[in-house]
Amino acid sequence: MYVQSLYTNQRVVLANFRGSNSAPAWSPDGKQLAVVLTRDGSSQIYLVRPDGSELRRLTFSGAIDTEPNFSPDGQSLLFTSDRGGSAQIYRMPVAGGPAQRMTFDEAPIFRHGIAWMARTSCLPISSKAGFILPCRTYRPGRCPCSPKADGRKGPASHPTAS
Repeated sequence: MYVQSLYTNQRVVLANFRGSNSAPAWSPDGKQLAVVLTRDGSSQIYLVRPDGSELRRLTFSGAIDTEPNFSPDGQSLLFTSDRGGSAQIYRMPVAGGPAQRMTFDEAPIFRHGIAWMARTSCLPISSKAGFILPCRTYRPGRCPCSPKADGRKGPASHPTAS
């Protein structure tokens, strides 16, 4: 895995470990990337600088942690993990700490299109069934992209899983 300049075509190797070196995601400020490596066994998420320095392991589960995606403020990562038995979405601070499970669906969740919605607390996701699930909030409060109880568009109460 490498970063290549569009102007000079110069390449900088980010990861070249035995096993998988995949799923790079840029931080919003462009100062680091989240990548998935299997260098220590199962797929885990690491952070690395664009020059290949300061490789730091972020997840330490025995499960498959993959498909990282930075929050708009760069303080959190969403990722898919099967640490709970089936593929679900988790959130954890970029600084480290425990991962918080964000979805609790019976059907496994797949990453196709996991994306933070700018300036909202909503997370659109898709499931194995291939349809868009209702917005899930990543913190308690109101979900501005959900319809109101009366069917009008706008903020509506939206329960969160704890």
